[in-house]
Amino acid sequence: RAPDPNNSPVFVAIVAMAGCQSPSDKKTYRVVLDRQADGSPLGLIIAQHPRVDGLVISAVMESEAIREWNEAHPDKPVQRGLALLEINEVSDSQGMVHECCNAPSLNMLVSQQLTPEQTLAFRKGLRKHLLSQAVDQIIEIPESCGGLCAICHEDMATDEALPTSVAKIPCGHCFHRSCVTKWLVSGSQRCPLCNRAVHLDISTED
Repeated sequence: RAPDPNNSPVFVAIVAMAGCQSPSDKKTYRVVLDRQADGSPLGLIIAQHPRVDGLVISAVMESEAIREWNEAHPDKPVQRGLALLEINEVSDSQGMVHECCNAPSLNMLVSQQLTPEQTLAFRKGLRKHLLSQAVDQIIEIPESCGGLCAICHEDMATDEALPTSVAKIPCGHCFHRSCVTKWLVSGSQRCPLCNRAVHLDISTED
């Protein structure tokens, strides 16, 4: 099974995007984020295309590192809609994702100016993030649930050490949380078993 994106330092949304701006653009600046000692997530949610260099910040979650940076550098904020041109002197997409997930400190070159393709990537990445949040709002944690997950066909016995690994959607059917989140966000917004529609309330305001 794929890891639950809610437990990952960085959630990567795979969406279409194009190339990045030149680092000499006047709308580019440097941002340095230091990971907290407790290993808490940095709060960056990024959109990436596997065949094109460059990332876009599609959403920003609350984190101590981002709060401290934004308070100290109000003219260079970490915010959604920024293109990531370079992280720790790495400029290829996969390398930057690796740095985001593993480096203790991120020295990032960002740009406020997006190409039309990057703007589309940002909007798609933001929509996926909002859908994921909407899924969190409608699922419940069942008291007990056994059998196989109908999505991945693996055992779904509730693990006492990971009580949130299984989720129940409004129709009453249970699945692995990571499986049903991916199903509803990236695929069909219907139950895989009974085909009942699952309503996800999202807002994609600018």
